[in-house]
Amino acid sequence: DAVPVDGLPLRAAARLLGLPDLDLVRALVEPPLEVVDGYVRPGDGGLPDALAAAATAVLAEVDHPFGAPDARRLAQVGLDAVAVARLHRAGVLLRLADGVVVRPGSDDLALAVLRDLRQPFTVSEARQALGTSRRVALPLLGLLDATGRTVRLADDRRRTR
Repeated sequence: DAVPVDGLPLRAAARLLGLPDLDLVRALVEPPLEVVDGYVRPGDGGLPDALAAAATAVLAEVDHPFGAPDARRLAQVGLDAVAVARLHRAGVLLRLADGVVVRPGSDDLALAVLRDLRQPFTVSEARQALGTSRRVALPLLGLLDATGRTVRLADDRRRTR
């Protein structure tokens, strides 16, 4: 299932957090996140309108939660390394590597998908399960490794925690 561009539905956030009430989710949401129209989503963090609009436009072009615009497209809309870093800090996009950005929360969604794989799994199996390219899968797995949500084994396979 594709993730709506608007963010994570409150009901899904409550389920992920194990909370029985949507009001509890609303009470827990703090900047840089916000609740808008029933979705938990990244706030703009006081970003210039043009920068936020460029990020929104480029992410809207990607119709898959593990899809990423290419570096050429990022440059076309004025998203250089400095702009991408600022957008990442504001929670507007998730920077996986130089020139590789995805929607915020894609890492959590990936982990949910990877937990359903036979453990341990290869990069190729992860890439196929996520329906993405190696260009996105490798840095995404690297992020999950770095944050302790997956473990890279000696044979380069991984397992979820």
